[in-house]
Amino acid sequence: MISRIHRRSPGFRILRKAIAVSLCAAVIGGCGSTAPAVAVKTSQELASERLSGSLQDIREGGLQGDSARVGRGVESALEEPAGPAQVAQLFSSVPNSRRLFLAYLEQGSLRDKLQSIEQARSLKYTIERSRNGGLLTAVEAEGLLTRLTSAVASGAIKVSLLDAGQFPLLDTPERRPQLADQSIAAYKAFEGRRDQMLALLAYVKAVGPASAEGTRVSTALLRAGIRRDELPDIERELPLLAARAKEDLFGNAASQNPNDVLVARGRVTARSDIAAQHNRSTGIIPPGMGGAIGGAVAGLLSNFSGTPAYSQYTIRENNGSDDYIDSFADLKIGECVEAYVDKARADEPRWKRSEVRFVPSKSCEP
Repeated sequence: MISRIHRRSPGFRILRKAIAVSLCAAVIGGCGSTAPAVAVKTSQELASERLSGSLQDIREGGLQGDSARVGRGVESALEEPAGPAQVAQLFSSVPNSRRLFLAYLEQGSLRDKLQSIEQARSLKYTIERSRNGGLLTAVEAEGLLTRLTSAVASGAIKVSLLDAGQFPLLDTPERRPQLADQSIAAYKAFEGRRDQMLALLAYVKAVGPASAEGTRVSTALLRAGIRRDELPDIERELPLLAARAKEDLFGNAASQNPNDVLVARGRVTARSDIAAQHNRSTGIIPPGMGGAIGGAVAGLLSNFSGTPAYSQYTIRENNGSDDYIDSFADLKIGECVEAYVDKARADEPRWKRSEVRFVPSKSCEP
C-alpha cells in the first residue's frame, strides 16, 4: 500500500515518478513533448473571411455580367453585420454590380421562377435587408415586394396561414380557407408542425369555434391526429377542442384506476434492449494504462457506477405517431398495449422505467 511506503525512502520516490510518468502518458501523451500551437480564429476574423469571399463574388460577378453570382454574393454578405456597408461601397466602385443585383431580384420575383414558399421568404428578406441597408431605394424595394407578393398569391406555390402575415395580399376572406387547408396538410406532414398548429388555433378563434369554418378546421385537426404533448397548447387556446382531443386519446381506457394516467396507447413496433452500463464516475486514469504501477494506482483511485439493463419500446398510435417508452417490462413486437403512470408523476418530462405499467389493449387498428 502507498501509505506504508515512507516518503523519504527510495521506493516512494520511484513510485512517485512512475505515477507522474503514467499520468503524462495517459492525460497529455507525454510530458516531454510539446504539442504544436493551433491558431484559433476569433468570430470576428471568421466573419471577415466570409464577407471577403462574398465581396469577391460580387466584384467578379459584376465584371463578368453574372447577375446570379452577384445576387448570391449580396445575399451572403447581408448575413454579416458589416455586410450592407461594404456592399454599398462595392456598388460605388463597380456600378454594374448594382444593376445586376436589381436584375437578380426582379427575375427571382417572377411567378415562373418561384419554386417554394421558402424561396419567396428568403427573397423577401433580402429585399427588406437591402432596403434597410441602403442598397435599394424605398421605391425599388416596394416595387419588388409588390411583384413578389403577386407571384406568391398567384397560386404558383403552396402557401399556408403562416405566410399570410408576410404576404398581406394572401390574407383575404376568399383565400383563408385555402391557407388553412395547406396548414392542416403541413401539420399532418410534420412540416413546422407546432407553428402550423398554433396558426390554426388562432384562425379558429378568429372565425369563431362554433362557426361552420371553425368547426370544419377543428374537425380536420382532430382527424389529423393531435398528439398528447400538444394538448397543453390547445387547452390554453381552445379548451373545448382540447376536451374532444382528450376523449379521442384517452376514451375507453383499459385501466379503471383513478390514479392512472395514460401516456401511450398503440402497437409495439420496435424494441431496443439496452445493456447495463458501468460508467467510471471518478478516477484519474483507467486501470491498466500507464504501466503496472500506474494501472494499480488508477485502479485504487477509481470507482464505478452505472444503470441496469432495460428496453426501449416504440409504440405506434393509430394516428401514425410514435411514442418511446423505457421499461423493464418484457413486451413482444406486435402487442397492442396501453402504458400508464401514476397521476403524481404524469407531468414529469420522462417517467422512471420501473413506474410505467403496461395493460393489454383492444384499441389498435389492424
